[in-house]
Amino acid sequence: CCNVSSWYCWGNTHFCTSCHRDGRWQKYVEHRSGKNKMELWEYEQCPGIQAQIDKLPKDISLEQKRKVCKEMISKSSMCPLRISHPINGLRFALGCMICNSSPIPTSCEIKENQKKSEEKKEKIARATAKDAILALNALKPEGKSFLHTSDFDDKGIFHYLGTAGGALGWSKP
Repeated sequence: CCNVSSWYCWGNTHFCTSCHRDGRWQKYVEHRSGKNKMELWEYEQCPGIQAQIDKLPKDISLEQKRKVCKEMISKSSMCPLRISHPINGLRFALGCMICNSSPIPTSCEIKENQKKSEEKKEKIARATAKDAILALNALKPEGKSFLHTSDFDDKGIFHYLGTAGGALGWSKP
């Protein structure tokens, strides 16, 4: 479907609320692995992708159909979300909170923007690492230690930084 995902399960699979309901997700993916149970063209698709699937030759081999479908990109003008995106059933992000990127660019813009994006990500990573080092140095007098035990626990450094030492609710550090 072309709904924004609001569920992230098992660290590898995104669902919108409708597809996350019991009885639906079990039809689409394997539990925990998130591996597709259907061929990509069997999932509900955006009109921009469905139009491309419908135009495929009837005598195309299964392997060729799989390959062609994995390379399909929806035209933003035909998508309810007004973005270009790959076929449903593949992982895809609308954008990135770290680099504040907009939705995925069209295929002709990808190569143009790739180098700029990498440079921007490296700059942000360096700045983020510097902030983390400064925060860690500030903690040394307290003798604070951090032992991450599981995802979403409250013992790791990121939880400490994101909650201002436990004083506030979580926000991305």
